[in-house]
Amino acid sequence: MATYLIDYENPAGQMFFDFADGYRFPNCCRITDFVKERYHKKPCITFWETVSRNDWRQPCACNNVILFFSKNSPQTNLDEIKAKCTDCFEYIPNGVKNGLDFQLTTYLGNLINGDCGIPTDSRFYIVSGDKGFGSAIRFWEVNRNSSRLSFALLSNIDDFWKAFITEELDWLNIYSLLYIPDFEERLDHAADRQNRALRQCTEIITTFFQLPNKQLLHDEIQRIVGNGEECKKIYRLVRSLFDRYQNVRE
Repeated sequence: MATYLIDYENPAGQMFFDFADGYRFPNCCRITDFVKERYHKKPCITFWETVSRNDWRQPCACNNVILFFSKNSPQTNLDEIKAKCTDCFEYIPNGVKNGLDFQLTTYLGNLINGDCGIPTDSRFYIVSGDKGFGSAIRFWEVNRNSSRLSFALLSNIDDFWKAFITEELDWLNIYSLLYIPDFEERLDHAADRQNRALRQCTEIITTFFQLPNKQLLHDEIQRIVGNGEECKKIYRLVRSLFDRYQNVRE
């Protein structure tokens, strides 16, 4: 589950919509049950189709886009942009400096600690070039307890690419290759294996964005999970997406 909070007073927030309008997700999303692994073919979908199909039961199509705008935001195509978002909020200027920023950060806290059923592995993206939001992100990184919530500030095209590619990596469900439930094992052993699989997933995704070629990616996955079938399966799963990301970087 990814939630994008858009500062539409900021040029980065306005740029986000141009980027998302042109983004296409791959036509193959991997889904897994506990009996067998299979690939589920889908037609190529846009980012906004994943928003309109917002359903927490569908891990391959789940986004939340919340627009924060004010009288200072561009009015061109505002109705069209508002229609694309899950929710819209309008700040009425009342003389308070940075009023929209306060509204956005307050709403972020409400989402995280509210009763809206946010999954424990959700990602929250603040879309703005205002680096002041970094303090809110750092606060939640420190105070998220044991949950796997993650936070990022998106301020340019490179940030958008990385966020959207991260979503695609999540949908590939690498975790299910690293942790296969065994209902006869002790609970503490199962918990240890789950935690190890989560750490390995995080390390693989971090590595994905740092390496310059597929050979190094393969070697690093091998280092993380070992030279077995899991390494081969994960590498086959991510290599086409890695090519796509490298083409963007070039």
